[in-house]
Amino acid sequence: MKSFFLITPDNTIHELLPEKSLRIGRSKMSQIVFDDGAVSRLHAQVTATPEGPLLRDNDSANGTFVNGRAVKESLLRHGDAVQVGKFILYAFHGERSEAEAWIKRRAGKTTNDKTITDFNLQRLRPADVIGDLTTLNVINLLQTLVAQSQNGCLELSCNDKIIGRIFFCNGRIVNADTHAGLQDKEAFYQLVTAAEGQFVFRPGVPPPSIAIFEQPSALVLEACRLIDEKRAAPPNP
Repeated sequence: MKSFFLITPDNTIHELLPEKSLRIGRSKMSQIVFDDGAVSRLHAQVTATPEGPLLRDNDSANGTFVNGRAVKESLLRHGDAVQVGKFILYAFHGERSEAEAWIKRRAGKTTNDKTITDFNLQRLRPADVIGDLTTLNVINLLQTLVAQSQNGCLELSCNDKIIGRIFFCNGRIVNADTHAGLQDKEAFYQLVTAAEGQFVFRPGVPPPSIAIFEQPSALVLEACRLIDEKRAAPPNP
């Protein structure tokens, strides 16, 4: 049976039960305890709701972040990274056995599949890494490539058709284009809203030019804002 879990840095799996909450904080009354001065006593909590797991920041001193963005409230999705103080928890939706297998891959305890991040990514060719956007969202993927100072091309596709590419130089996002003809930042912000499909990261592929000059953190923050707007927008009639 599929459940929602929070996985802490020490690889402990915390299950969110129906109509229950997981409290996160420095207090021993919390289900997830981080004994660190940067974490408030009752820092945040995740509550099961009909819409999904809802993360709430309890007016903490240093804030709560989802995929690098400060939040007061946020519905969590599979693959989201929640930061409390210096600690990062991962949101996981699936069977407990799948969460346990993910932890083993993360710790390098299995030889199945190479990874460029903590999620299960499969090899396409020796130099390429592929994955599914429903398993690893675009924001987490971008943050991983930036943190690892990667050089290469991130290619996004849907239904076996390429929808666009994002290029990296030493961990900086320097160029983007889409199949529809968008270029540079306009293309980048269009691509980061992709919620379904596949990706391939091709190391060493050079960009056609250096056309994006903003800091990666600024680009990712703006991307998060656009994703939130897309989520909040009413469906097309």
